[in-house]
Amino acid sequence: FLYGAPIVIRNLKMSLQKKEKPVMYELDEFLKKLGFTIEMLVDMAILIGTDYNPNGVEGVGPKRAYDLVKKYKSLENIISKNLVKLKDNVDPLEIRKIFLEPSVTDDYKIDFREPDYDGIIEFLVEEHDFNRNRVEKELGDVRKRLVREKKSGVQSSLDSFFS
Repeated sequence: FLYGAPIVIRNLKMSLQKKEKPVMYELDEFLKKLGFTIEMLVDMAILIGTDYNPNGVEGVGPKRAYDLVKKYKSLENIISKNLVKLKDNVDPLEIRKIFLEPSVTDDYKIDFREPDYDGIIEFLVEEHDFNRNRVEKELGDVRKRLVREKKSGVQSSLDSFFS
């Protein structure tokens, strides 16, 4: 959501046999429930912590961040009133720009082809310590689904994960 994605899907797995069903969230609905703008949501995230400032602002957890942003509407207002102590090496306004003005391109090409199963296993198992048996099982499920799709000539839609 912080980059403005209109929809976020949680629990979307390679296998349809999982117990947890995927859940779809819509940004507009989420913001409406919070009473926030996208800018306010980003400001709250910065106070709590993001990939760009992992520990957030000292002494600020989710509830305090929500209350501060709800009341003061922006990081600038919160900072100008000295309501939080910022770390010297973190510029929250620069972090905000990363989310609200991300560097994007439309210079790409998507090439649909058979997955590189060995490459996936090497990346997940060897480089990132995923469980080999689980990865191989999931890739087996993907292989089966791709074979079914080739035989039927019909590609599964994202909706199949929600039924």
